[in-house]
Amino acid sequence: MEGNALPDRKVRLFLSYSREETDWVESLVAALEHNHGDQIECRFDKRDLPFGEKWKHEIEEMIRWADAIIFVVSTNSVQSRWCQWEVSLVANHSKR
Repeated sequence: MEGNALPDRKVRLFLSYSREETDWVESLVAALEHNHGDQIECRFDKRDLPFGEKWKHEIEEMIRWADAIIFVVSTNSVQSRWCQWEVSLVANHSKR
């Protein structure tokens, strides 16, 4: 991609965070999509995980789908076993 040329498709982002930060993450995603919605697509569990689905498999699929991962760093997320699990998936799939 040269200069300010737009990519052929939107950049796909997955957000990993602790549920205690849900409100903040929803605000972040709203701002990203409002300001850059023509360039990025965001997914996160609270909004994009179908209710009742096999959630671990679905989270892994979202991570595979993503071009990059945003890990929201907080005391809660660093201590969360589920966030640590997501980070291990990110590493296993060589995601940014």
